[in-house]
Amino acid sequence: MFNLLLLSFLTVLFHLLVGKNFSKFLNTNKNTYYELSLTSLIGLISLSFIALIINFFVPLNQQTNTIILITLLVSILLTNGNFLKKIISKTVLKFIFFSTLGVFLMIILSNINTPDAGMYHFPYVNILNENKIIIGISNIHHRYGHVSIMQYLSALHFNYVFGINGIVVPLASLAIYSIFVFLSYINQKSDLSISNVFSIFIIIFIFWKMNRYSGYGNDAPAHFIFFIIVLIYLNSLEIFKKIDDKTFYLISLFSIFAFLNKTFLIFALLIPLISINKNILKNIISLKFLLLSLLLISWIVKNILTTGCIIYPMPSTCLNLPWTNFEGI
Repeated sequence: MFNLLLLSFLTVLFHLLVGKNFSKFLNTNKNTYYELSLTSLIGLISLSFIALIINFFVPLNQQTNTIILITLLVSILLTNGNFLKKIISKTVLKFIFFSTLGVFLMIILSNINTPDAGMYHFPYVNILNENKIIIGISNIHHRYGHVSIMQYLSALHFNYVFGINGIVVPLASLAIYSIFVFLSYINQKSDLSISNVFSIFIIIFIFWKMNRYSGYGNDAPAHFIFFIIVLIYLNSLEIFKKIDDKTFYLISLFSIFAFLNKTFLIFALLIPLISINKNILKNIISLKFLLLSLLLISWIVKNILTTGCIIYPMPSTCLNLPWTNFEGI
């Protein structure tokens, strides 16, 4: 039990540190509970895309994952002179404490009925740990075409520091960070604005319908992120009356992540599209835009290599390749 508590702490700290580094590109770097929750989610999302790109070349085994972990931490310290001093504050320490406790309790109190994990998620995580991307893997079983970016994130957490139990922590972490986003937003707003009322309803919905961690699968992470996208969108409209550059790229990152968790949430990509205005269009060709495009293209290439389809299992997106699994569609 102590090992799980320590694992939860190390994972939360890792996500926050990575998030602090990458959130600088999105100007989301304040030490409020709301911003810290978003920052941790940015760290978690960044890690999932790192895992995806690395898996094109090598398996996500313990050695590779440990090298990635160490490389990220060293690069953070080398490129940010007073990085640790900046994040060590009462608010940050309390956030880490409550996030660690939340992750620990969510896992320890979950039941063992996890049929989807046993049939779909864990077997594919094991494949990622042992192999780089396998061409036509959906021909082994069509379930391997229905994977999400969360499986890559889980696979990355199997390293010499976190151990085999590391693969179960990311899903719980994402849920806790998401819950904290809404709770902290409600606490800091304390009014009857549309965004705050929306947050209250989402918290009620989460505790009513999304309170069983063992049943999350790939659906819950996608829905958590989609709820947050809507909140960020509403909050920005209330404050600025339009979507600014920072919010546009934050929404875009979260929308892509939601879609890569659940194909049905492709409509989440409509939110950044309707958010585009003249100011955003002026600077649309930027490093941020290119990076986000690369992430989406990487997933599409992965899908083509593993299933023969751009979006599996939509027949209209499938190419007539030697390994295309038309029978699984």
